[in-house]
Formats: sequence, structure tokens, C-alpha cells
Amino acid sequence: MVDGVKDAVTKPTHANFAKLEDTVRAQLDPMWTADADVKKVLTDTCSAIGPLLDGGK
Repeated sequence: MVDGVKDAVTKPTHANFAKLEDTVRAQLDPMWTADADVKKVLTDTCSAIGPLLDGGK
């Protein structure tokens, strides 16, 4: 064991991390095109995950 790890603290993750991860991944898919509108993709991503981050399911 590395000395620095023995004092590590495990922090909790989002209660519904899998859904959050899937949503982000799906929302970012349009980013991988040559003419991607990055600002729109990121704005749409934030809108999609906002309710999840606020405790929605």
C-alpha cells in the first residue's frame, strides 16, 4: 500500500450516478462532429442533467 493512500477518504458519489453518466454521454454525442456547435451541446447537456443533479430521478 502506498503511504498516501492510507489517509485517503472515500467520498460518496451521486445517488443515481449511472443515469447521470448515461445522460451526459448521450448529450455529448453530437460534439463528435466536424461542425459541432459546442456551446449548444454543452448548454443542452447542462439542461438535461440539471434535474438529475437537483435530486430528480
